[in-house]
Amino acid sequence: MNPPVVFATATSAALADDLARELGADRGRLLVETFPDQETGHRVDPAATPDLRRRDVVILGAAENDASYLELCDLLAGLRDHHPASLRAMVPYLYCSTQERPGPKREFTKALNRVRGLLAMHPDQITFFDLHAQGVKDAHDGRARVEHLSSEDLVVNLLKRRPGADRLVLVSPDAGRGEWVQSLARRLGVPYVIADKRRLSGDAVSMAHLGRQVEGRETLVFDDMCRKGTTLLTTAHLLLEAGARSVDAAFTHAVLPTHPDPAEDPEARLQASPIRAVLTTDSHPRARSIRSPKFTVTPLAPMLADYLRKCMG
Repeated sequence: MNPPVVFATATSAALADDLARELGADRGRLLVETFPDQETGHRVDPAATPDLRRRDVVILGAAENDASYLELCDLLAGLRDHHPASLRAMVPYLYCSTQERPGPKREFTKALNRVRGLLAMHPDQITFFDLHAQGVKDAHDGRARVEHLSSEDLVVNLLKRRPGADRLVLVSPDAGRGEWVQSLARRLGVPYVIADKRRLSGDAVSMAHLGRQVEGRETLVFDDMCRKGTTLLTTAHLLLEAGARSVDAAFTHAVLPTHPDPAEDPEARLQASPIRAVLTTDSHPRARSIRSPKFTVTPLAPMLADYLRKCMG
């Protein structure tokens, strides 16, 4: 059987290179032209890409903003015209994923709309990774296989290799992530606590006191993503006030929008904070530009490659 051909959106090219090496796969290449009005044109580079007919094609693309999302849609539609044996999309990060249900102001459910837009391109399969709300993947009509990969196995394996992992207390910053943290704690054989987060605004949160569950203990706060870092920093200070010996943090998606003011820049804020160390993955393209020595970025390519091998038999 021929190995798959791996394509990527522009911002996920480095992760796609890693994935292709892990799989021993061919790397599909695109020719991209930018016109004077800033429109872009895409086509397969025939000199650098094998014939796609009867080949399995994988498109890797983190949809971190409108531009990358639309490019992912274009690649799905355009590569379908090359008549591959199968067409799979792997979406390690999906933006708007917190907008999965109407709020009190009747907000649009953009997360569902984005998934429906991808499915309208008729892929054979779409795989998401650590969605903020797993129900987002159910926004389909059954014509494509929709899968959701969790980072749980990856996190468990990382922590088991970490000195003192059996002495940790795992912390969920809110009830929404609590079930996932509880599952991790059970597999590691350690206690866990859930902080009661109540969001006051886009930037401010309030939390109930944690009591004595963390006094004198090393703690590790888990979340699915970090944007401004407000929730994470508030949780860390609360844990230290409750007597925790130390606070580390882990999150899957390092969104961390850059800001010229260090007081507003999430990476700089985490570096200057009392948080001892931060674990994340390269699911979001931003992770590859992290320079803070507190951060350890775990590559996803080996996990994604193992998953694809199982899918393709």
